[in-house]
Amino acid sequence: IAFFLAIAVFLFLLWRDRRGDLEAWSEWNRKLFYAAIVLAVVTIGLAIGYGLPASRDAFAFVVTLGACAYVIVRVWRIEHRY
Repeated sequence: IAFFLAIAVFLFLLWRDRRGDLEAWSEWNRKLFYAAIVLAVVTIGLAIGYGLPASRDAFAFVVTLGACAYVIVRVWRIEHRY
């Protein structure tokens, strides 16, 4: 539990330092970015809480995390075009 709390504190500190940049983003992209992060955290939390999934559930787990990563990277790249 301490390991996950340490990761959460690290991510919070990272967010706190960068929130000014995120506030400059468009409303839609900011909501999409936060939603992808929340979905990824919930997916990982469910995997930890219920045990690592097997068969089709494992496929859904990987696809969900992949989709979240894609959305996060895509929104980040859209907002950082110069």
